Amino acid sequence: MSRPIDHRENTITAAIEASTLEPGSAPEDARRFGALDRAGGWGLALLVARSVFLEELPDGPTDRVSAEEFAELAGIGADRVVRHYLAWQEAAEAGVVPAAEELSREREIEFPPAEWWAGFFRLAVEAPEPEAAPVAVAEPEPVIEPEPVADEAPAPVEVPRQLVLDRVVHDPELRADLAREVAATPELRDAVIAEKARSSRVEFLQTIADSQTYRVSKTQEVPLPDDVRAVAAQQLAIAEAPDATPEMVNAAFKTVRGLLTETIEAEPAVHAQQQREKLRRAIKTTTARVEGLPAAGPVIDEELLAEIRLLVHKLSAVMGA
Repeated sequence: MSRPIDHRENTITAAIEASTLEPGSAPEDARRFGALDRAGGWGLALLVARSVFLEELPDGPTDRVSAEEFAELAGIGADRVVRHYLAWQEAAEAGVVPAAEELSREREIEFPPAEWWAGFFRLAVEAPEPEAAPVAVAEPEPVIEPEPVADEAPAPVEVPRQLVLDRVVHDPELRADLAREVAATPELRDAVIAEKARSSRVEFLQTIADSQTYRVSKTQEVPLPDDVRAVAAQQLAIAEAPDATPEMVNAAFKTVRGLLTETIEAEPAVHAQQQREKLRRAIKTTTARVEGLPAAGPVIDEELLAEIRLLVHKLSAVMGA
């Protein structure tokens, strides 16, 4: 289908290579990210993927930080950090880069071709919000006995296609080869990205239409009003129509997401809990990082002392806010 991938062609600017492959710390990666933000691409995504935990940070010392803290260190918006992380994970699912949790600062990475980046980033930008997950309430479903139907011979085209699909599902090597070929072929790669985006939106609409509550965080849920669920059901019908275009599916998704945002903003307690969790993550990360610092008394100069005083002042401002 296409020529083999030649990683010798997988070049990014020398500045990005020098910045992303040198061992360091999460704050250093964040500052390099801010400096290289205009360059875009795999190098920036690597800085995020190896330095950020998208979910709640684990207990104990860690060299990773939250997306919010990384964004603050980099001087950019947290949403952009999250999208780079998600784009890297989309590429990992396609088998072209290691998963974020497998990365370390000492591990050298061969980047995929630079032109692949746009497709994966577009998929991440169009994905539903990563922090929230709808929670469906289980309801008993009636048992419907299947009606006997006459055996129908599959269409001639369906037989070989189903055989190929069955083999792909049960043959890991063939599946890996096919994934590489798809990733290396722009037309196929774009088709997969577009279909995944469409499926993600339809699934989002389906879940909102069927759910009683919406999980904003691990500890907070908001009830879904009947009118929001009704609109989600209407938009789902539009998105699932055989003649639905990508623009129609995207418009349906944005309509429901907008209503969902309004629902969450109408719950002050939920917003307050989100702020508490954000502050708790920042404190946990800062504490772990400070505890890991060596004794620095002999090397502290006036400039460092001024930065420490500024940090103490900021902490005092947070406590007094």
